[in-house]
Amino acid sequence: MLKVSSIALVLLISAHLSGQSPHGDALKISCNVCHTTENWKVKEKGFDHNTTSFKLEDQHKDVSCRGCHPTLVFTDAKMNCSSCHKDVHQETLGQDCERCHNTTSWMVGNITEIHRLTRFPLVGGHAGVDCNQCHKLGSRLRFEPMSTECVSCHLKDYNATTNPSHSEARLPTDCNLCHDGVDWKNAIFDHNISTNFPLKGGHMGLNCIQCHTHGYAGTSTTCISCHQKDYNATTNPVHSAAGFSTDCQTCHTEATWQSSSFNHNTATSFPLSGGHTTLTCNQCHTQGFAGTSTSLCLLPPQGLQRHDRSCTCRSTVPNGLQTMPQRVGLEVRDFRP
Repeated sequence: MLKVSSIALVLLISAHLSGQSPHGDALKISCNVCHTTENWKVKEKGFDHNTTSFKLEDQHKDVSCRGCHPTLVFTDAKMNCSSCHKDVHQETLGQDCERCHNTTSWMVGNITEIHRLTRFPLVGGHAGVDCNQCHKLGSRLRFEPMSTECVSCHLKDYNATTNPSHSEARLPTDCNLCHDGVDWKNAIFDHNISTNFPLKGGHMGLNCIQCHTHGYAGTSTTCISCHQKDYNATTNPVHSAAGFSTDCQTCHTEATWQSSSFNHNTATSFPLSGGHTTLTCNQCHTQGFAGTSTSLCLLPPQGLQRHDRSCTCRSTVPNGLQTMPQRVGLEVRDFRP
């Protein structure tokens, strides 16, 4: 009877122990994979960690189990780097250590390749620059997000430039417009590509200062902003007195001032037809060329006393009545002296 009771007690104790494994319920491997049958000591080469989703490679192979598994519930261990490794970058680079590091060493030897994945690839003169020159907190291993604008690093270079003085000339602070990123001396500016004012004709051989008298930023592209003196000095005809448009392109080309022409049919809302084609400009533009009315004949043709209706009631032969049409309420005799 005592023997039977002892056997029952052993079975109860075994069942109780088997239901509370120190490794938790999630570990589904046999005890003898890791332990010997003589005692609970762990076999030197028992469990193959490479059969899990986290293979032990390089430096991880030499870490003790408790280095990653602080408790006996092994399945509680996380696989993300930050769960074991302190983030020395203080969350300025995210938590994916593998973007820069590998399991062989913490040292990073391919900064240039890594930087290509950012908004600012390191090319030209930037490829050999020490990290701390741009990342001021780099010595503390903090790499805060930075501006990629040239002036954020090169404001001192911009202010120190004297040929020409960038600050006095108000040159743009985007160095890429003129410089190539390899050497400051390799500077060139393509006006045709970088601005909305391509240089053509007479504009091509000019010195920059001839147009950019007050700096390079915000220079007006209107003709009169540069050619006010030319406009005022013109005497044949006198542009200012005649009230000519200040848009030089209306009559002139960019090649030369001398070859000028004005197409009344395409440049205005009043095409010249019939008798209007033979008139001199001043016969209609008695008060200047700007703002001349096209709806009413303000003065009657010479010799007519009664002409107070719209010009649209007659032909476009200003000084003749031969083709004057008859209209309701108007007789040809009404226009005679």
